[in-house]
Amino acid sequence: MSKIIKFVLFILLFFLTFCFSSLLKVYFIDVGQGDAAFIITPNNYTILVDAGDRDEFHDYGKDVYSFIKDQLKINKINVALISHPHKDHIGGMIYILSNMKVEKFYDPGFPYPSLVYFELLEIVNKKKIKYYLARGETYIDLDPQVEIKILYPPKNFVFDTPNDNSVVLRIRYKEISVLFTGDIEANAEKVIVKKYKNRRKEISSNILKVPHHGSSTSSTYEFIKLVEPEVAIISCGRSNRFGHPHYRILRRYEDYGVEIFRTDIDGTIEVIIDGEDYKINKFMYSN
Repeated sequence: MSKIIKFVLFILLFFLTFCFSSLLKVYFIDVGQGDAAFIITPNNYTILVDAGDRDEFHDYGKDVYSFIKDQLKINKINVALISHPHKDHIGGMIYILSNMKVEKFYDPGFPYPSLVYFELLEIVNKKKIKYYLARGETYIDLDPQVEIKILYPPKNFVFDTPNDNSVVLRIRYKEISVLFTGDIEANAEKVIVKKYKNRRKEISSNILKVPHHGSSTSSTYEFIKLVEPEVAIISCGRSNRFGHPHYRILRRYEDYGVEIFRTDIDGTIEVIIDGEDYKINKFMYSN
């Protein structure tokens, strides 16, 4: 093989390595007492899970927008997903859908009489964003290198509260998995444990987005034991009126040897996954 051909192959390999980082990146964005997570797949597809709250004082959707556009330099969202229709998860999504190109929208579809939820659905319809029901045992086909599976809720809702019908989403890149749990509480966790106790490989995850901001009504022993996380990420507001995360829940994760990160203390949290291992950074960005 000539030196010229070798040189060309070297440059091509370098170019491919540079352009395709083969990393899965997950950002748990600091949105106060709410939830928002942004995922960039190895092939640069993007997923937004929830987008924080919106009230007369602050719209966290603007912060999420700024983080995605200004910090990460990304202009399009392939999939926007809401875990459930409570305002601290979907309030900011209205700004996102209104101001960014979004291709697909996933919603558990739980009937909830909320003006914010109705406004969100109106924007999805007005902007002709493709709408999908987010129900258990379905896959989101986005990046061939990444398995994105909705584990819960079931096709027919079991409970009559938005929290216990939250979407549970698992993203797996090779050997590393991240589990998003919305605001599920003990009742939903019990159903999930029963369903997956003999299918542990389908739900066990290295990184767990702790259910319901670390509330005392979630994170049962049985659920933590099933998931077997190495790292727990808690999304909650500084000195919030709910007392999240509850000290008993923190102790519970510590008893299992789980490393804990919190947006109220650590700010936005970055998880970099190469498929075999992962690294967690406190992203130098805060509201």
